[in-house]
Amino acid sequence: MFHAGTLPSGTQSNDPNDPGSIGSWIERGTMAATLAEIGAGTRPAFFATWYHLLDDGRGLVADGPHPDSGPMVVTGGMGAFSGASGELSAEIIGTNISGCPNLRLTINIEKQAR
Repeated sequence: MFHAGTLPSGTQSNDPNDPGSIGSWIERGTMAATLAEIGAGTRPAFFATWYHLLDDGRGLVADGPHPDSGPMVVTGGMGAFSGASGELSAEIIGTNISGCPNLRLTINIEKQAR
């Protein structure tokens, strides 16, 4: 994971292991379509749980369909994000040196009532 604006759109030569990362992204999920259907544009392609673990100890967990299939739900968080809820949208903006997608995330977190 990198700060906003770090990754430009299109086919890029960036490496996910490049310096400047602010944390790790881990995905656990299942395919919702065949590879042929996904290649033809079937959405949602996957259903997954995403873990966004920031180097400063904060983290967010999101669950739902992706990519480009509408928002995923933010189901919780860790550290300063404990109790978080809201929505996360992912947009594929290109590919990196591994051929895997670069994603741009928009995360809207609801303010918690105290």
